[in-house]
Amino acid sequence: MGLVRFRHLHFFFLAALLFFGVAAAPPPGVSMQVEPFFHGHFKFGEWLPLRVTLANDGAPLHAELRADVTDATAQTVYVVPVELPTGARKRVTIYTQPPSFARALRIRLVETSNPNEPRELDSQTIQVTVERNVNYLVGVIAPRMQSFNALTGLVLNSSSTNQSFKGMSSPARRVSAFSISLSDIPDRPEGLRVLDALVISGSDTSALSTEQQRALEAWVDQGGRLIIGGGAGAARTMAGLPDNLVRDFRSTNATAEVQTLAALGKFGEEDVRVSGPFAVTWASSSSSVLLEQDNRALLLNKRVGKGNVNYSALDLAASPFDAWAGATRFWEKLLTPDSNYPSGAPVDVSPRASRANNAAYALQNLPALELPSIGWLAGLLAVYVLMVGPVNYLVLRRLHKLAWGWVTIPALTLVFSASAFAFAYNVRGSDVIINKISILNFGARAAEPVLSYVGIFSPERTAYTLNFPGHSLASPISFESDGFGGRGFGGGGTLASSSAAEIVEGDPVQVRGVQVNQWSMQGFQIESAMPDGWGIESNLLLDGERVRGTVVNRTPETVSDAVLVVGNYYTSLGNLAPGDSRSIDKTLQNANHMPFPYFLFEGMNLNSGSSMPSRESQMRQQFLGSFFQGYNGPAESPSRPTLIGWMRASPLDVQIPTARWATQQTSLVVADLKVEYPRGPIHLSPGTVTVRVTSMDGSVGICGSNTQLSINSGSAILEYQLPGELATMRVTQLSLLMPSDGLTVEVFDQAGMWIKLDATNGGYNNLSNPTRFVSSDGIVRVRVSGNNNSGSCDSFLLDVEGNN
Repeated sequence: MGLVRFRHLHFFFLAALLFFGVAAAPPPGVSMQVEPFFHGHFKFGEWLPLRVTLANDGAPLHAELRADVTDATAQTVYVVPVELPTGARKRVTIYTQPPSFARALRIRLVETSNPNEPRELDSQTIQVTVERNVNYLVGVIAPRMQSFNALTGLVLNSSSTNQSFKGMSSPARRVSAFSISLSDIPDRPEGLRVLDALVISGSDTSALSTEQQRALEAWVDQGGRLIIGGGAGAARTMAGLPDNLVRDFRSTNATAEVQTLAALGKFGEEDVRVSGPFAVTWASSSSSVLLEQDNRALLLNKRVGKGNVNYSALDLAASPFDAWAGATRFWEKLLTPDSNYPSGAPVDVSPRASRANNAAYALQNLPALELPSIGWLAGLLAVYVLMVGPVNYLVLRRLHKLAWGWVTIPALTLVFSASAFAFAYNVRGSDVIINKISILNFGARAAEPVLSYVGIFSPERTAYTLNFPGHSLASPISFESDGFGGRGFGGGGTLASSSAAEIVEGDPVQVRGVQVNQWSMQGFQIESAMPDGWGIESNLLLDGERVRGTVVNRTPETVSDAVLVVGNYYTSLGNLAPGDSRSIDKTLQNANHMPFPYFLFEGMNLNSGSSMPSRESQMRQQFLGSFFQGYNGPAESPSRPTLIGWMRASPLDVQIPTARWATQQTSLVVADLKVEYPRGPIHLSPGTVTVRVTSMDGSVGICGSNTQLSINSGSAILEYQLPGELATMRVTQLSLLMPSDGLTVEVFDQAGMWIKLDATNGGYNNLSNPTRFVSSDGIVRVRVSGNNNSGSCDSFLLDVEGNN
């Protein structure tokens, strides 16, 4: 008997093994290989591209690549359709956004020849590694990683002499460096955002595609740091890099040799004891020189948009960097500028994800989601009570039918319930509503991709398919207080728990299976290309508080309520019609300590008979504050002349093929204006030099704008940023405008020390030898400390004079 049972059991296991083995194996001739970019390192809220290599030696296939991503509340499937004819060899990139707790991703190849019966052909699970957003990630393209061992374990914090400063409590940034290849440079800048810096040295870049070049240039322009090594292979290293990034570094000079590197040793605070000679390729450039040897630039920096390009005349992958004790200090000094992580910012969430959470509130600014007024509800309740009570009783008594009350009271209740439902349905409408809020960010060099937040409001529980422009990147909006959890908007005007959705990357981009509950909203974040030809052009001269020149609207839409802002100063430009070239000759107004952005809305119309701002004004204040939000307090005003305006339109086209919809759309326009300063004497008035609080310890708080602090027992560090156009200005006078309430004031100098001011007065306090307090990137840092002070709300401003 036992033998029979064993045979039956053996047969069962054999059948199961055969069944599952056949189900898991791909058809003959089909193969799939998945590799994550950057070895699977990603930051929560940013894109992780996956490279998928496909081969088909069998029958032709209609298929889809599907990457399954599951978060705390729902599953999102990122999909790329692929056609695999016989003999096909394809390489496909699929963009994903793993959740914060992801350790692995599953990618499936699914045959879709019969949409009703999809068949899984192959699958692969890849390992991924989540990096804290505060970590500083460096990708290295070089033949040898040994020369970059000094990057391992490096921490960018307050210890960097001449570049950062002691006593700063902002989060330390631990550096992680890993080797990547040219193929790890994705074809769009969003895929590069996980990297803070990219090093290319001793490698031929001529194989870079046009799309990779554009992505690399846009990534630098938006804040990335590209570091290029020279040496004997400088020409090959720069061969395929965008000309706008490396034009200043290309040289017709032949490679030279130097025997010693005394200047490099001084920079790294360790003598270079490695024997020469060392191959160098000098660059003739007007860029900022960081290090010189024999009156030749050994290390340079070029500012490109919000980012930087560094060029080393030495090959960074060769000697002496593989055996020099000062390499750690070298990299620390090179990477520290612009690497400061805002104190108070979430260390595990990207700014992109945090901004999306804040934008979710603005998406709910729909009349259909507005609660009925208290007056209307009170009136309805009063009428109901009167009808069910006195009126019902008097009518029944007059008819001598008081016993009918058992029927009339429930009937009246049903009538009033139906009336309330009908009224609510009429108020909320019967149409699907698409609410679009877009950010049009025009840089001084190039426009950034359009970032849009889209909310789909539904009057009934339905599943929708949404179409977006081709080559967009779509992701569900995360909406929880911690930034790590569920998505979507809940009933009654709140974000609902998100249902499973499929995001199909193609042309058009589709979001399939979006389940929306009745009178609820689902939200998505869309990154799309700026339309060709759109931009804000300017040619301005800023002389003190007077601005002159022209601003041109190169978009097909009117930019309404346009304002020119720099620091706490602003001036209204009114409405700019399409193609309008506006001549400007105005004096900037001082906001008088009113926090940004609220001083921009002083002149906006209020609701008739109400002291509250209009719905539109509320939405604008909320969204603008979110865009410029500072982590230590109120929103931070722009550090350079910026145009801020609005459009009652959005360049993002959203369609729902199976439904009728209405659209509400708004775009925030932020344009970094091209501005020049007069030659000769320059005066930057208090308030035109922007300031942000980078650290607060103890009993300290921001009590108004970023220039106003309440200091009781504790300290705060303020960072004043001079305009980039005045980086080479010779500063002749620095004056701190501050109160006289017994505060201790220290200023950080270029030697890496805090210099205490011997005596401070209420009003202007001149700093002796002012040039020593201005860093190479135009920053003046001030630490203010108090000990049981009154804690009054005081302003701290900087007045600057110099020669341009």
